[in-house]
Amino acid sequence: METPIKEKIRTVCLFENGQLKPLAFFWRNRNYKILRIAFTYSKNIGRETLFYFSVECENGLFELSFSREKFIWSLEKIF
Repeated sequence: METPIKEKIRTVCLFENGQLKPLAFFWRNRNYKILRIAFTYSKNIGRETLFYFSVECENGLFELSFSREKFIWSLEKIF
């Protein structure tokens, strides 16, 4: 079962070899360390490109998104 969230989050990430890699995120006064990135994909919505990351943390699976144009991270959903 998945729960839609769609809230902005603060994210620690690494830009390496042309790749964007989230390492941890902060949501609702709690830190989440990313243990593994399960998969990634991108989607064009109008002129905006969104990059999606399905990530595994100790507390479960989450889908994060990053807007390249707005430079905003969001928590899209919890699995």
